[in-house]
Amino acid sequence: IDTPDGPAAPVERPNPAPPLEARPTKLRVTEIGTLIRDPYAIYARRVLGLDPLDPIAPSLEAPERGTAIHDILAEFVRTWSGPFDATAVDELNRLAQLEFAKLDEAEVTALWLPRFARIAEAFVELEASRAADIAERRVEISGSMERVTPAGTVTITGRADRIDRMADGRLTLLDYKTGTAPSPQQVASHLEPQLTIEALMLADGGFGDLGTRAIADLAYIELKGSRESVKLRSMLDNKEGKDAATLTAEVDERLRGLLERYAYAGTGYLSRARIFQEKDFGGAYDHLARAREWALSVEGGE
Repeated sequence: IDTPDGPAAPVERPNPAPPLEARPTKLRVTEIGTLIRDPYAIYARRVLGLDPLDPIAPSLEAPERGTAIHDILAEFVRTWSGPFDATAVDELNRLAQLEFAKLDEAEVTALWLPRFARIAEAFVELEASRAADIAERRVEISGSMERVTPAGTVTITGRADRIDRMADGRLTLLDYKTGTAPSPQQVASHLEPQLTIEALMLADGGFGDLGTRAIADLAYIELKGSRESVKLRSMLDNKEGKDAATLTAEVDERLRGLLERYAYAGTGYLSRARIFQEKDFGGAYDHLARAREWALSVEGGE
C-alpha cells in the first residue's frame, strides 16, 4: 500500500520470542502438533491468554457435533456388555437421540441422526469383527508424562479416546475422528504426533494402572456416516514399515528436541511454520498474525 512517504514496508512475518518465564510449562498432547505446524497459535493462546471467540452462527460441522459423537461412543463402550448385534445398534441410536437432544439444534439433529444411524451399524460390525481379540476396552483415559529441558520441566497431558487390552496382553491405542484421519505417512513423519505421543506416554507408565505393556497397534477410527461410514486406519501401515516401538522412540527424540528449542529465549513462535495448506488462512489466530497480509507481501500481491 503506498503512503504519502512512499511504499509501505513489507509486513513482517510474526515470530514473537516471549521471556522464558512466560512460556507454557504444561502442554496437551493435541497442542504438540500445533507447536510443530503453527507455533504462533500456542503463543497467542498460552502466552497471551487469548481464546478464539465462538462463531456468531455455528455451522453444522461445529466441534460440538464431534464431541457429541465421541461422548456417545464412549458411553456405549463403557456400559455395553451385550453382543455386538442389532440390539447394540439400537442402543447406540438411543444414546444418540439423548446426546443430540442436548445440542438444542434442530438442524444438527435432522442432519446427523441419519448419518449416525449408519455410523452405529458400521461401528457395531467393526466391534464384532474385533471382539475375539479384545480382552478389555477402556475409554477416555487421562495420562501425563514429563520431559526435562534446559529451562525446566515440561508436563505433557492427554486423554486417550480408547485403549483396548488385547487377548495377548498387548495394547491398542485408538482415536476417533469424525473427519478424515491423518495418514500413516503423516504419522510416520511425526507431523501428526498425537497417537505416537500417547504411545510414548504409555511407555512411560503415564496411563496409571495400564502399566508399560507392548503396543499392538496405533489406529484412527474414522466416523463419517457416508458411503464408508466407519473405517479403522492403522498407522503402522506406513511405507517405511515402522512398528510401534520405532515410532515411539522416534517421537521421543523429536519431542525432546522440540521442547528444548523453546527452552531458549532466542527461539520465537513463528506463525504457520509448517502449515498443511499454504493458501488456507482459516486458523484461529491467522488474523492476529496478519497471515494473509504477509503472504501477499511475500508473493508481491496488492
